[in-house]
Amino acid sequence: MESNGKGTRYPSGCASALGVQSYQEDHARHLQLENIIHPEHPFQCTIVADGHKGGESAEGACALWPDMFQERMKDFGTAGDMPFALYNAGKTATVDTNNQIKLQGRGFPSGSTLCCVLIAGNEIYGINLGDSEAIIVDDTGKVTQLAKPMKASDPEKRTSIEKRGGVVEERSDKTLRLGRTLLQGGGLGNQNIVGLSARPKISSFTMEQRRRYAVAVYSDGISEFATTEHLGELIHHLTFKENKPPHEVARIGVEFTLTTAKKEACGYPLGETADNSTLCITLAEAPPVPTKLES
Repeated sequence: MESNGKGTRYPSGCASALGVQSYQEDHARHLQLENIIHPEHPFQCTIVADGHKGGESAEGACALWPDMFQERMKDFGTAGDMPFALYNAGKTATVDTNNQIKLQGRGFPSGSTLCCVLIAGNEIYGINLGDSEAIIVDDTGKVTQLAKPMKASDPEKRTSIEKRGGVVEERSDKTLRLGRTLLQGGGLGNQNIVGLSARPKISSFTMEQRRRYAVAVYSDGISEFATTEHLGELIHHLTFKENKPPHEVARIGVEFTLTTAKKEACGYPLGETADNSTLCITLAEAPPVPTKLES
């Protein structure tokens, strides 16, 4: 699957591959959203949702979250304070999306991660729930991790899960998993997993003047075989050295991941490890006149 992000403010593109899976659990979406605090700088929104045990919740997350976020921005944006509004709108929109997916999906076996990046003015925001990730690569090659994976094995997250009545256990492969199933420490739409929170981590990044950026959002099918540094180097070379468009950068990035997987990385056979892989790329730069989205 490839897309070229038509109808959005910044050039964007996405590519996805099944790996060795028989069906697609990953879903992705590019779109532009209204910015009620700074209408001259609408949000460029990229969402990657990685389903587990099916793609229904991931598809629902991509469909529902933008509308939930827009409604919550109306609630929290009246005072004109962008950091306050975005943090609270992002958090409550994610929880609302989780509740709606659970309501619509009674009987669904699936859940999903959610990784959303919003670009407006000279600010980039990351809203992340689960083990998908987002990085920012500038034209000098500097790589910044905007959204880090939320793992059940993280001490802080494990404590939170156990306070909610969940159990984090070690499997035979030595990984710590929630309910012996999930590596991730947060998610949407999970009907039967105790202890999983739908509260996201929210972060921000300020773009510098006269710098160009490539923003990558991707599922854990990418990060299983490509480190942040290697993926950043590849994106930098393709984007700023070879001047390839975002959908081409995304396609090559996914192919690179699959090639690495075929070398039986980490000592596991391909059939046990090559998950769905989704990578979305958006090009961005700060407006000519500095516009920090704060009151």
